[in-house]
Amino acid sequence: MLGLVLESLTGKPYSENLQQLLSTPLNLKETATSTPRNATAGVIVVDETSVGWDLILDGAGTGMGAMFSSANDMSKIGRAILASSLLPDNSTRAWLKPTSHTSSLIGAVGLGWEIFRATVGPPEHNRVVDLYTKSGNVAGYGANFVLIPDHGVGFVVLSAGTRGRVPYAISGIIADALLPALDEAARVEAASNLAGTYAAPGSLDASVVLSSAPGVLGLTVKKWISNGTDILAMLFGIPAASEKYQLYPSNFVSDNGTKGSWRGTYLSTAGGSGPFSACPSWGALDRPTYGVYGLDEFEFHIGGDGKAIAVEPKALKIVLNRV
Repeated sequence: MLGLVLESLTGKPYSENLQQLLSTPLNLKETATSTPRNATAGVIVVDETSVGWDLILDGAGTGMGAMFSSANDMSKIGRAILASSLLPDNSTRAWLKPTSHTSSLIGAVGLGWEIFRATVGPPEHNRVVDLYTKSGNVAGYGANFVLIPDHGVGFVVLSAGTRGRVPYAISGIIADALLPALDEAARVEAASNLAGTYAAPGSLDASVVLSSAPGVLGLTVKKWISNGTDILAMLFGIPAASEKYQLYPSNFVSDNGTKGSWRGTYLSTAGGSGPFSACPSWGALDRPTYGVYGLDEFEFHIGGDGKAIAVEPKALKIVLNRV
């Protein structure tokens, strides 16, 4: 249906749209809607007819799945989506969202996407990472195209055999190994670029100490003093709250890349393992406010080497220099 809509909107056959909208802009060398004349680059088990290599999908069926491609070309498409190189950023963000839940806790549906929700970390954290996938199979071939917007990466699995199946098992093995590694890589990068001690110039008693530890996402606010006041103790009543106050990236970055916004939240759970055990901190952003800013908003000032040179707790209207 969408293939026919596209043809109606553009007045061009689906194959020409594919060439104009994807193949040419992304320099795809091995992507087409018709059977490649040279079959030596394909994985053909037994013979071309047995595995469906020479299967013809034309007319309305072209947009249903008549596409030959390679892992390299599919990777280019994935990088283009994540980088919004062919679409405006806001269109990509709107596209990479679920449109409906399913009866499964780990499954949702998007505009063209099958969304799987991978659980990561300790069960009590109730944390998931969404995998936006497009899978398909025809004759002896199966494919799974996976994007992980949370980390800005993805992967492609293409399979060939006498009977084509979507390679979910292989995809699951990759996800199980990849997601913890991505978490740790992001943590190490944040620790190097942002963790440390920040202090006000002169004699003003104002400072923030940020730390990072394996297995703990984000940056831990170990100490937060403003004009002699212990902000963590004031907010949460006990100094030990500093062990649980975390900063996380909001993905708001200035156009020139010199400033990036992070948000703080006090980690807590309702306890138990039932439907009401989800972390309630999602509803606590911008609370409390001081002036027009949430007290949880921290803006890092970034140097040319990608490392922070200062942090600015926006509500307190002060810039603290990295020591």
